[in-house]
Amino acid sequence: KNVIHFGSIPANWKPFKIAVNGHYSYIVDCAFLEPRRSDYEEHNEKPSSLHVVDINEVANPKLISSLILNGKGWDIAVNNGFAYAATSNGLLTVDIHKPTAPEIVNTFSTPTHATKVFVRDSFIYLVDSTKSLRILHLKNPAKPVQIYNKVISGESHTTGFMEMDSEYAYISGSRIGLNIFDLSDPVNPEKVCYID
Repeated sequence: KNVIHFGSIPANWKPFKIAVNGHYSYIVDCAFLEPRRSDYEEHNEKPSSLHVVDINEVANPKLISSLILNGKGWDIAVNNGFAYAATSNGLLTVDIHKPTAPEIVNTFSTPTHATKVFVRDSFIYLVDSTKSLRILHLKNPAKPVQIYNKVISGESHTTGFMEMDSEYAYISGSRIGLNIFDLSDPVNPEKVCYID
């Protein structure tokens, strides 16, 4: 089937990750290195931003707000009025009840970059670049609380990747192979398979 282009917005930033919820899309852009003014000056990395786009009229989307994140953004998930951004400084909770004025309300720090985030039911599933699986409870959606942490690899030089289906989490990365976790009990997930 042919793909039909409906609309676009002008942007001086590079989209990296996107989540759609209702009439809005939430886009995390790429952090980038500012040009050095001399050979002796270190690169200064600008942080990523979260951009909220009104897509109620698909043919005429509108950028309605932007919020600077604390560090490099790696992933974004949206649930019940909050956006959860995996960044180089951990998991940021952003209140998006008012899409024109998003606000960071909490930071859950991780020892290395948080790289992938999923939300299911009342839980957040988070992977960082040590390839740790963390599960946080959303009893208070504005302040997720960690209830589980499993370190799969202590090395932090590469990114951890995760995908999920209705029952399992699939976690992979350099030197750790593929690790599959049964999530039927989110408080105590079980590793059921490892492929080198």
